[in-house]
Amino acid sequence: MKPISVDHAARMVGVSTATMRNWAKAGHIVSARTRPLAFSEMAVLSLKTQLGSGTLQKLRKRANKAHSEANILPSEYASNSGLIENIKSIIEFVQQNQLDVEVVLFVAALRLLVADGEMIRESTTDIFAPNAFTSWRRDSTRVEIEQWRIHLSEIANNNLYSICYDLISSAEGDDYLGLLYQSLSVEGQKSEGGAYYTPSKIVEDSLHHCINPAYKSFLDPCCGTGKYLICAAKLLQIKPENIYGFDIDALAVKLARINLLRAFKYHDFSPHIYCLNTLENLATGEIFCDTNALIGKIDVIATNPPWGACKNGGVLPQFSPQIKSGETFSMFLAKSLNLLKEGGMLSFV
Repeated sequence: MKPISVDHAARMVGVSTATMRNWAKAGHIVSARTRPLAFSEMAVLSLKTQLGSGTLQKLRKRANKAHSEANILPSEYASNSGLIENIKSIIEFVQQNQLDVEVVLFVAALRLLVADGEMIRESTTDIFAPNAFTSWRRDSTRVEIEQWRIHLSEIANNNLYSICYDLISSAEGDDYLGLLYQSLSVEGQKSEGGAYYTPSKIVEDSLHHCINPAYKSFLDPCCGTGKYLICAAKLLQIKPENIYGFDIDALAVKLARINLLRAFKYHDFSPHIYCLNTLENLATGEIFCDTNALIGKIDVIATNPPWGACKNGGVLPQFSPQIKSGETFSMFLAKSLNLLKEGGMLSFV
């Protein structure tokens, strides 16, 4: 009998192709051949039966995350229980009033910057009114907020966002904006992209191995809201002009830029953090690529890359031809090695 392709098998079982590949690697289903990956009909039906009977319930639970519309609070992401309760109250308020997530995060950024002393909020109920915030300490922070505000869609229910502003905690210690974004994001979207943001302890442990006074530059090729960038600023003592971050998520990039500005409260600078498809567009070596100067120049590269999320497998491998699987973790690794300076340090988790 002709083997069943991995795509066909995934449809039969009701999971993604990436999940089927991962299950094959883990030995949960035996492949009939590996190049290209395929399975016998009997093996696929057996797996489907086990999933249906609950024998492999944990696998089904994990696969179903890709279809989940739940907002799950990653409690391990912050050690402050009061902060966790604060985030829960904001999630509930946002859901009850159907508020726009990006506007909520914009409001959260304003609240944290005021708490930092970056500017003063004038006595007005409308936080979006002209001159609602004055006495800016740094031009770079003002420009960052103004540019973000311009790109927001028309905002309704201003009074609800003003209430949300007052709910925001100004607690220090954790990446509040990252935690809030992670908590407000739909679980299925995170699983679909293979992107989950990383707890502080893991980031700190991975960067402890990279402490070296000789290291002057740092890059995260999939920086999310900037967890690694913030830690590199504090732990590795890297100057802001030598910290680089890239991510395909435009909203995460906005938050990362704010986070890095907050990490360097007394430096007036524009963060080198950009919305970019790292695998396709970063330091390609092509003549008009404006990031080619980074090739072989970075002392430390550290990140928690997406895993198993490459859906356009026929396109991306051309940028990393040595990676036959098209698996994103491996492709980010290949890209990072191209950017790393000789004698530099690479840390992936």
